Amino acid sequence: MFLVSNLLRCLPAGNTETAGWPWAEETDPSVYAGRSDWPQISIVTPSFNQAQFLEETIRSVLLQNYPNLQYIVIDGGSTDGSVEIIKKYQRWIDFWVTEKDRGQSHAINKGLERCNGVWFNWINSDDLLMPNSLESLFKSLTKKSAYELTIGNVAEGPNIKNIQIRHPICLEEAKEISMVNHKISQPGMFYKKNAISYLKENLHLAMDYELWVNFLIKSEMNKIIQTEKVVSFFRVHKNSKTTRREKEFLDEEKQVLATACKQIALKKYWSLSLGGAKTNKKISKQKITLNKKLLKKEIVTKHLLGDLRKNIQTKKIKLFLPLLMCCLEAKPVLTLVMIFKETLKKMIQYERVKSNCNRTGL
Repeated sequence: MFLVSNLLRCLPAGNTETAGWPWAEETDPSVYAGRSDWPQISIVTPSFNQAQFLEETIRSVLLQNYPNLQYIVIDGGSTDGSVEIIKKYQRWIDFWVTEKDRGQSHAINKGLERCNGVWFNWINSDDLLMPNSLESLFKSLTKKSAYELTIGNVAEGPNIKNIQIRHPICLEEAKEISMVNHKISQPGMFYKKNAISYLKENLHLAMDYELWVNFLIKSEMNKIIQTEKVVSFFRVHKNSKTTRREKEFLDEEKQVLATACKQIALKKYWSLSLGGAKTNKKISKQKITLNKKLLKKEIVTKHLLGDLRKNIQTKKIKLFLPLLMCCLEAKPVLTLVMIFKETLKKMIQYERVKSNCNRTGL
């Protein structure tokens, strides 16, 4: 897709009764002038029977006027007029399809499979990009940039005229803290495509959280760049999955975090069991498997216990929680959990951590 001046004049007429973004406004194409190396961005919009919001979403992406954009729409076989809306804009959409799929994660993966961009995100068919969002996110990034994730703030509300900041970006120094207290929001997160994997299709609500957690496991916090600008809009309405299926979301989030904690613990304590021999390419698979078993026991009985005591004494509850969850998932001696159960209840001060502790059954 190439830069088109005044794309607003080229697009089909939108909602003539609505003023402002993205019906009567566009990102000024001149903000991209003077630079020819804007990185390619691939955006996927998964949709199913969201005709009420879909056109607004499509226009918010196209009217970025971004000079190196690949836009893909994956519809799940809608029957509410969504297909007619997509056809209305198909000239400006790089690829679209309407066919039955296995859910939102599958739809996003279908789009991701076709993405050619260096950077990727999906914008759901009831959410929006805000004016100048892509320019704000990528103005400081080049092909040589080492960053693997660029993040902006996200607003929320029933419509774009009635919004508030969903929650300000809050990136902690430690990975474990950022995993538990994840004050991030998917519509404002653009990943380098080679830094992520396909979504797990058995997750229907927390797939964005799983993507974030896996990114943190593989990457580093210094690979993230952020802007304070509001770049996306998360629509709150009675039919949204986040509103209707909150308990299911919490269950999936618990599943994601518990799995991640096992990986973190194994990665963190790997050399403790192998005695620094992890770099020895001659180690057999059998020996590595055996050491992993010993490793789990070692975490529970010695090093994890030390971490528990240290973090309780310094009140680093946020950092402690993932380790405790790993302990729970590893099914250690139950008395280890009981020792700290009441102490934790008294010391936890943060609502987010309370929520996560409840999800682990504490």
